[in-house]
Amino acid sequence: MYEYLLGGICFLIIISFGIVYFYKRERKERKKFFLSQVFIIVIFSVTCYMIDLVNQQYNETKLFFTLAIMFSFLGDLLMDQRVILTGIKIVDGFTGFSIAHILYITGMILWLKENELKINTQFYIILIGTVLLLLGGYLLTAFNFEKKIFKFIGLFYALLIGTSLFFALIIGTWIKLAAAKIVMVGVILFFTSDLILAFREAKKPDFNLDYFIHNTYVLGQFLIQAGIFVFF
Repeated sequence: MYEYLLGGICFLIIISFGIVYFYKRERKERKKFFLSQVFIIVIFSVTCYMIDLVNQQYNETKLFFTLAIMFSFLGDLLMDQRVILTGIKIVDGFTGFSIAHILYITGMILWLKENELKINTQFYIILIGTVLLLLGGYLLTAFNFEKKIFKFIGLFYALLIGTSLFFALIIGTWIKLAAAKIVMVGVILFFTSDLILAFREAKKPDFNLDYFIHNTYVLGQFLIQAGIFVFF
């Protein structure tokens, strides 16, 4: 029961912050509310995971999802240069988010192993569709970066997020649980946010798409965590 209560409180807070974010004109002020939204999701996930441990309900998938949101938050801090590794925000952010996606992918693979995934025609259809979507997204975005290092980073990150999307689609179609469907929608929103962000950085840097990028990302992350902790 506590999961629904915590999930409801988390949802109300991030929605409230999202509304305030909309009315903030200064970018720095908006960024504070965005980072606060993500931090609230981190607190929600860590709290749920710790309660599960106390109740002796240890689950490896939940562990990896919790670590993933923590590294996602680190990626946000690196992208905003509040934490600095190299001083190049794309490289720094890529580091945090790459680890986050690897953790998400690991968690989803463990989840599928628990449900004894069988390779069938549907599996290959989703695989081919994801590859084509990935290729199109890369050609529209990261491929247009001038620096080769950014093209390489874009390709590697596209492979990671594409793999996340692939396993999320498999989970959403294979596992007959509400949790699986919610996680799938969350990953799709995460993917959409990253695709638009990459498009803006590569082609339209002057376009003000922050509100859409940030809120699809926050909602996506929340649904991923709520799916695994509230409905699992």
